Amino acid sequence: MASIKLKLNTNYKTVENTYSVCILLNHKSKQAYIKTGVDVTKNNWDKVDKTVKGIPNSKREQARILKMY
Repeated sequence: MASIKLKLNTNYKTVENTYSVCILLNHKSKQAYIKTGVDVTKNNWDKVDKTVKGIPNSKREQARILKMY
């Protein structure tokens, strides 16, 4: 059975020192990351709620992420 999670992909840092918010798919011991197009710093990512915070238009960006999710 497949599982889906939102995750801040800290494996790859951009030039602006931000990380991509990704959708993590797990199925039969294989993982795939789907980029959402939103890049944030670690301080702007809420680990508990899996939400974007403290950036301009954060509600709009969070709605776009949830629509993809």
